[in-house]
Amino acid sequence: MERAAYENMASIEGRHWWFVGRRAILTDVIKKLANGKRLAILEVGCGTGGNLEMLGGFGDVTGVEPDGEARSLSAARSSATVVGGRLPDGLALEPGSFDLLAAFDVLEHLDDDSAGLKAAAACLKPGGTAVLTVPAFPSLWSYHDEQHHHKRRYTKVGFEALVRSAGLEIDKLSYFNTSLFVPAFVVRMMKKYSGGAKADMETVPPGALNAVLTQIFALERFALRRMSLPFGLSLIAVASVPLARVPEA
Repeated sequence: MERAAYENMASIEGRHWWFVGRRAILTDVIKKLANGKRLAILEVGCGTGGNLEMLGGFGDVTGVEPDGEARSLSAARSSATVVGGRLPDGLALEPGSFDLLAAFDVLEHLDDDSAGLKAAAACLKPGGTAVLTVPAFPSLWSYHDEQHHHKRRYTKVGFEALVRSAGLEIDKLSYFNTSLFVPAFVVRMMKKYSGGAKADMETVPPGALNAVLTQIFALERFALRRMSLPFGLSLIAVASVPLARVPEA
């Protein structure tokens, strides 16, 4: 991402409705997976560390981040181990050593997302689980994606194929950020076809509005417990490594 984007993320990810709501959803998903056990957790692309404290509630966390400045911010705000590394060929980690892989809005940054996910998944133990999120709908491409150096947005079919290509078995695949899809779509289209397309990076909305948006987004965790949502701004996959890995030919 651009340097300013990292700085902006670090300043808002503790408060902005999108980050807070997404963490509420991810916490709910991971709590079910952990089932009271302490896990060895790997977060690839941990950025400025906004998820490390949440993940640390479920076990011992290792974060991997290629950008030195972002890595320093991560290390300063968490007790997690934060190391350098880059997907697909720059992970100096023991294969098969983690129970949980977290990749939250990371794969869209990779030139080769398939090779990157395979390399990350190789760090999981047999029976280990990956929780992955990506931005959805190529039609929603905007200056935000360019500013954050995204290579793509995903369709559900394409994301499913990507996850399976890494040798993972899908346990759940769903859109999310569904409740706010329509207003977000309208705003993005307005910006795309107007002079506002290159507006400033995200800021935290006024307090009351931010609280309402956070609550609306976070409430989706209850729906996701029971069903897969039919559309949304993002996609989430929960996928596991087969207990007996099939050797590659």
